[in-house]
Amino acid sequence: MIFLPAPNPPKNLKRKPHSLKAGPESFDASKHHFYWRPRLTNLRRAYAKHHQLEKNMRQAHCKVKTGCLTCKIRRVKCDEKKPACHRCTSTGRKCDGYALMQKINPRDLAHGRMLLPRVSTIDPQALLPVEERRALGYFHSVISPRLSSARDGYFWTHLVMQLSESEAVVKHTILSISSLFESSEGKSVAPNTERFALQHYTKAIQRLKTIHSEPLVLLVCILFICVEYLLANNKIALQHCQHGLAIMEKCSNPWARRYLMPVFRRMTAVPMLFGPEDIESESMPALTYMIPTKFYCMEDAQYMMDDIFNRVVRLCHMRHRGVVFDMTEEYNTVGAHLQTWQTLFEKLEVDTTSLLYQAQERSLFMRLKLSYLELSADFRYEEHMGTFRQVLQLASWQSERSSKQSSFELAYTPMLFFTIMKCPDLSIRLPALRLMKKLGSPTEGICENLQMLTTSREIIQQEHGVEIVDIES
Repeated sequence: MIFLPAPNPPKNLKRKPHSLKAGPESFDASKHHFYWRPRLTNLRRAYAKHHQLEKNMRQAHCKVKTGCLTCKIRRVKCDEKKPACHRCTSTGRKCDGYALMQKINPRDLAHGRMLLPRVSTIDPQALLPVEERRALGYFHSVISPRLSSARDGYFWTHLVMQLSESEAVVKHTILSISSLFESSEGKSVAPNTERFALQHYTKAIQRLKTIHSEPLVLLVCILFICVEYLLANNKIALQHCQHGLAIMEKCSNPWARRYLMPVFRRMTAVPMLFGPEDIESESMPALTYMIPTKFYCMEDAQYMMDDIFNRVVRLCHMRHRGVVFDMTEEYNTVGAHLQTWQTLFEKLEVDTTSLLYQAQERSLFMRLKLSYLELSADFRYEEHMGTFRQVLQLASWQSERSSKQSSFELAYTPMLFFTIMKCPDLSIRLPALRLMKKLGSPTEGICENLQMLTTSREIIQQEHGVEIVDIES
């Protein structure tokens, strides 16, 4: 009878060097211990070979770190398609979604602290209903990139999504935005879309009453404005904008001023452009801006131009309403800021060969020219047809170089809207409207684009007696 040796030697035995042979002569009885070396039979060799094959097969699988939870458990490569990966759905499996980023504590917002994204081992979306998971996935993969710009991409793609994990008010609001946005584009396949959106918006309003964090209130206010504009409730949206601006003006939180104030500053012009004529533009907080002594990047130039543009719009609205007061000082201030901006921009040291810089430069200088035109005391559009044509050329240049999924906000919609408002020539207005539709839809914010496009279309139809059925034709 042959006894096979154990797969592993006992711990109290020492393995003999390979140069020695195992046999009776290897034992030393005087030392009461012996050297042991397994004898490999054919069966032993087969077992070892099979064991090594299993080990190699296990090592061949690479670890999945960014895939869905189902593919992680199965130890297979995930294609990471959202909201559900194709590998799971094609095989009839339930995709449990993806791990989201680290939660943000509102206490960190109150102290102005930042958190770096970190992948969580547990996906909170796995516990949500299917309809909510789908809406969150659509917001994350479609809406947030389209709302993002080179200046506030962090706000939409990271901050809002992170807070949706820890703050129910944010989660309910983006569920409402996602549902309404998808429905407005005619892509929604879920029934009762508007009812679903209103239910979550109502829950968000109820949750807002229990929030005491000022930065969180301001962030939710921005989201509420988007919801109201999607619901075509312009007056309520204006109220949210006024309240948010009033809070933002007094807010000293460094985190809020860094990440939320730029968004609010661009929203300041919305009520004065689309609000009722009886709105008091002088009562809208201006969000005071410290004039820099140097531009260190393109964002600095963009921020200052946003402030100048808001001042110009405020003056235009007050002049249109017939507000009686001496605007000479404000006109002089805006004119001085325009000259300062031009001087600082000429000294800006950036890579002038990049395509993004060229587009941003053209956009900024067009806004500069249009601001000068609006400040002109005696405006005659016939004298500025060349400037209007330059605006169309700039927008056409950009439309040839960007797709509908572009994520950069270069403020083309306000420029084209201003052109339609100031130039009554139909040969200028119709191309501007087409370009507004093409460039504005993917790159501008919800509030600006929807209202500007609708208002421009109504102005052309009323003043020229034409009916515009298809803007792109």
